[in-house]
Amino acid sequence: MSYETISVRMNRSDPSIRWGFTLRQQGNRIVVATVDRDSLSDKAGMKSGDEVDTVCGRNAVNMSVNEANSIVDSSYQEVHFNLRRWALSQLFRAETN
Repeated sequence: MSYETISVRMNRSDPSIRWGFTLRQQGNRIVVATVDRDSLSDKAGMKSGDEVDTVCGRNAVNMSVNEANSIVDSSYQEVHFNLRRWALSQLFRAETN
């Protein structure tokens, strides 16, 4: 199975603006659980099911979801993630002449 690596960087001018995602623990990995429609995270391209490789420059493998949430919560203006999105199937487009 193949995957793509996605870099997501979000900025906000005020901490009252929500990032718009939740995380969950899945074994030794952290996974994006939900993404709120039209939120900063939705507009930045995060999707439910994305695996978190890094959060704000820190390796997220073997990190607890509480630690990841703490890093995000302490970020005033900017958060960035490297995400892993697994390709479940390949879509092919038929070419006709």
